Amino acid sequence: MVGETGNVGVMRMSQFHRLFFVLVGLGAALWLSCRAAPLVGIHDPTHPPDSCPLCRTYDEVRDAVVWLEASGGSGTGTLVRPEGVIATNRHVVGGADRVGVRFSDGLRLAGSVVARSPPADLALVQIADLPRALRTIRLRESARLRPGEEVLVIGHPMGLGWSLARGIVSSVRDPADPVMPGMIQLDAGVSPGNSGGPVLSADGELVGVLASKLVAPGAEGLAFAVPVERLRELLEAHDRDKSSRDG
Repeated sequence: MVGETGNVGVMRMSQFHRLFFVLVGLGAALWLSCRAAPLVGIHDPTHPPDSCPLCRTYDEVRDAVVWLEASGGSGTGTLVRPEGVIATNRHVVGGADRVGVRFSDGLRLAGSVVARSPPADLALVQIADLPRALRTIRLRESARLRPGEEVLVIGHPMGLGWSLARGIVSSVRDPADPVMPGMIQLDAGVSPGNSGGPVLSADGELVGVLASKLVAPGAEGLAFAVPVERLRELLEAHDRDKSSRDG
């Protein structure tokens, strides 16, 4: 019996040795394959992960968003032309002829209100002396917007500068709609200070100018923006007026 038990013990040890060497061989093969083919996109610096596309969009457009300070208050503006033209709301500039313009890097300049459209609640501000080239935001046709499409809002809600809010298009109101006719309805969280700021597509194109928020008991997520087509109309009218003045 002792001999039989010993033999069994020897057989078990022999099996263990074979299993051990098999595992060692598999480990070596795996190590060599990992050295030959690194995990692309995880540890390979030539393929960095793009885990935050909205972060990239924000970084690309942030410098084209400005803080406007008028005698009656403050709001947000968007650089839409490289010669220093800023789009905002008429109610942000009020009746002022000149406003303060603050950039994301702290630079402060003066701007002149050069055009207003009370029906559309839009205004244009012109910076006279440009110390450098300015980044602008490209305009996109808002007619292509659909309910459910993602939008971004950048502004200065309650004085919190260059804050990003994210939402979706809830509706594009019909021009004949008795409630906010022709406006873009969105559910992004906005507050005083966001007025005049850009409403952007997910890839950073301007689709609207934030104008108002419905404040009523039980109302939530009801913000409205002027479509970019109305802004384009104001820009074209300003160009015509400027051409006629210049003769």
